[in-house]
Amino acid sequence: MVLASSSLQSGTTSERSSALLRALAEDILRRWGACASGTIENRGDHTGFPTALLAEGVPALLHFLVNELARSPSDDGRQFLSQWVEAVHEAGFGSEDVLNTLRVLKRSAAEVIAEVEGVPDDVTGTATRMLSDRLDETTVEISELLEQAAEREAAESQRELRQLGAIAQITAAAVSSLDVRRVFEAVAPQLPRLFKFDRLILGLVTSSGDALRLAAVWPPAEALREGTVLPLRQSALGHPILDHGPF
Repeated sequence: MVLASSSLQSGTTSERSSALLRALAEDILRRWGACASGTIENRGDHTGFPTALLAEGVPALLHFLVNELARSPSDDGRQFLSQWVEAVHEAGFGSEDVLNTLRVLKRSAAEVIAEVEGVPDDVTGTATRMLSDRLDETTVEISELLEQAAEREAAESQRELRQLGAIAQITAAAVSSLDVRRVFEAVAPQLPRLFKFDRLILGLVTSSGDALRLAAVWPPAEALREGTVLPLRQSALGHPILDHGPF
């Protein structure tokens, strides 16, 4: 989906981002009723509601549509969502407003994981328990490992340190035959360089091969989505490395 016309190629970065986001919103509005039946759950006047949201600003509209489309079981809806998400990515994630409103992680052409900021602690706790139930019964507390990793990262970059601080939300890991401490010490600093996120739950899954499974907290807690499985591989020196090939 190509939205950037010649009118978006001039002006400041902020102006171009704002124009692109408005073009995205207008395109979504045009196609709102054109999605296949069942793609979007109708709630009352589905043609007027997005228009009302548009009056509140583009971020509010995008926020609403992410929730509506990403919950859809239809591949058409997911494909459509991934297209404009990709356009936002190509524009440098769009405006700061959108950046602060939602984070979107593209998993494949038909599936995305999105995360909304400001998730209440009780929702996080519920989601954590749900994730833990899917993993092994025995879990390990890794906050200490993350703190140590953050200390090592502090000397490199304050920006990376702030991103790494978000990894403190990682709450559960399955205990396995792997050396969990060594794996997380090596992998935790890599995560901020691979993803943009604010809140994340990370589980260590070994039932189908050594892999890290990421899960995003998506309100309500019942809508917790499993994330992408990122295989762990070893470097030539034997260090654990995240393979982010799916992206």
